[in-house]
Amino acid sequence: MNLPSPGRVLALCLALTACWAEDMPWFADSGWVDVRASGVTADGTADDTAALRRVLEPPAAQSGTLYLRDGTYVLSDTWQVPSKRLVLQGQSRAKTVIRLRDHTPGFGDPAKPRPVVSFITYTANGLPQDFPKNRGMGQAFCNGMYDLTIDVGEGNPGAIACYFITNNQGAIDRVTLRAPAGSGLRGLALDYAWPGPGLISDLLVEGFAVGIHADQNQYGMVFDRITLRGQREAGIVNAGNLLRIAQLTSDNSVPAILNTGFSGSLVLVDSTLTGSGPAAIINHGVTPNKYAHASDTWLPGAYLRNVTVSGYQAAVDSRWSGAQEVVPSGKIAEWCAHPSQRLSGPGTVTSLGLPLPAAPQVPADPPAAWAAITAFGAVTLDASLVARAAAKSAGAAAVAAIPLADATAAIQAAIDSGATTVRLPRGLWRVTDTIIIRGKVRRIFGADAMIRCDGFKGTGKPLFRVTGDQPVVVIERLHDNYGDCTTWFEHTAATTLVLRHGIMNGYRNTVPGARLFVDDICGGNWQLDHVTAVGRQWNSEVKGGTDRVNIRQRGGSLVILGYKTEYGFTVLDQDAGAQAEILGGYHYHSSQLPAYLVGDAHLTLAGIVTQEGYLPLVRQVSDGVATDLNLPVYHPVTNKVIAIPGLVRVYGQHLPWFSTP
Repeated sequence: MNLPSPGRVLALCLALTACWAEDMPWFADSGWVDVRASGVTADGTADDTAALRRVLEPPAAQSGTLYLRDGTYVLSDTWQVPSKRLVLQGQSRAKTVIRLRDHTPGFGDPAKPRPVVSFITYTANGLPQDFPKNRGMGQAFCNGMYDLTIDVGEGNPGAIACYFITNNQGAIDRVTLRAPAGSGLRGLALDYAWPGPGLISDLLVEGFAVGIHADQNQYGMVFDRITLRGQREAGIVNAGNLLRIAQLTSDNSVPAILNTGFSGSLVLVDSTLTGSGPAAIINHGVTPNKYAHASDTWLPGAYLRNVTVSGYQAAVDSRWSGAQEVVPSGKIAEWCAHPSQRLSGPGTVTSLGLPLPAAPQVPADPPAAWAAITAFGAVTLDASLVARAAAKSAGAAAVAAIPLADATAAIQAAIDSGATTVRLPRGLWRVTDTIIIRGKVRRIFGADAMIRCDGFKGTGKPLFRVTGDQPVVVIERLHDNYGDCTTWFEHTAATTLVLRHGIMNGYRNTVPGARLFVDDICGGNWQLDHVTAVGRQWNSEVKGGTDRVNIRQRGGSLVILGYKTEYGFTVLDQDAGAQAEILGGYHYHSSQLPAYLVGDAHLTLAGIVTQEGYLPLVRQVSDGVATDLNLPVYHPVTNKVIAIPGLVRVYGQHLPWFSTP
């Protein structure tokens, strides 16, 4: 028997680690759908359109995770996927390619655009299908696309690589959108009502007339680590959405950003724009609607910080109602298109300038080393529910005799097995007691699974207790199934917890000094006690209870790129020397509670928009005396002020730039 040398073993181990760093592995018990099981060839020659459509015929696949192995999937028409809880998971970004045939009929007219991949339902005439009463969706929860490339092929100038929508939580991550010269209308289209909130990260867009096109006035999208190059008309066109962007790299001979929608709001930080032409960013006012006077123009919101512009004649061309402001190229430390606000009256505002670091990574483990909870006896709750449904005809006693599956012990056993990565297959798992994350575990990969918590109500128990055994723990792609646990995480050490891509409801820490990263998370009840917290696409929804606060911050620092809330409760309550920066916020519903309640603390806000209005928007309490910042509230149809007079305009309220003293 010939054994490999020690050096070859080391090389093999390194290769496996590198493979996982690049590839998403396939597991037979993952709960995902392997598209090749439906006759998809992915050989780069055969037309896979019909086979990919067949993948979605079983009901289980219509809200599932579709796994695309490495290969080239050739399309001759739009691949339309469902608009709720649907995830496209490629094996690897470079080798999993969805490609439209060159010169495909129906994709040649830019005036009649068609997507290659669409998360929007289309009618036979190729237009988006209207949802009830033409009001859009708002229910496209948890859609995603990971680790793949979409190529629109040559000679398809009307092609959109991906028409995407998600609500509350959802992501595009580690994806390339590519168009050969002269082909492709848009790389990523976020146009149908209503995109967001969601997180677009590590996205490369090469070619197209427009790299990213966004419309609609809610709910806002967050972008991080975006690279744009070779666009023919503009890198990004924002026709009215709320875009919060960090680490944008644009290399173009056209404007990097056109920000022109009357309800639009742009926050851009830590970015580099290189190119040529009159201006890198065009920020132009428009007439808002038919109720406005012909001379009225509203200037879209725009806030920039730590942005470097080179090659263009100007960094920003901002104009409205005959007025114009030109910001020269170079390093922009901080700039806002609108006047800044302070509680103490007019004056210069300077933000805290808190850093927005990337979440730390943990070492990648070879897939064979991942511990699956099914190997320790876990059974999905789905199976119990199916069995109970089948027993209904036999009566209530027969139904009650079938126990509900409980995965608590199996999950804990997988954690205590000595593995460093624990995975949950996609499915519904029932948990009835606190699970302790301890020992060697540094990653829990949920594979888009759901957890239903039973028996937690009124106990104060967390779903997970995170110990300090590992310096960094990452928990990703895991979702709450409307269980009765109001606090998912109790953090008991001054270590780092990373939460990514999921619906995860609540956090508290028991010792100061913890670090928390929240990337693309929906969930309420966040209690931060001297925590250093960083968020990207943080969607906190508190629906009731006695606390009525989304995030309570005592000491520490908090910076969020893209913060959305619902239900009209206080969105941030800070005290005890806390520092916080919200770089782009959208607050849904109206309230007589203060949106931001500031005690002994310092707060910076940029690009804050409300759907209806908070009165007051900010309240600072010092020595028992409250000082309020009130802004006008505009009727969403007539644009008429329906509340107190004040500063700005548009949809509800808009606070461009604010800082406490």
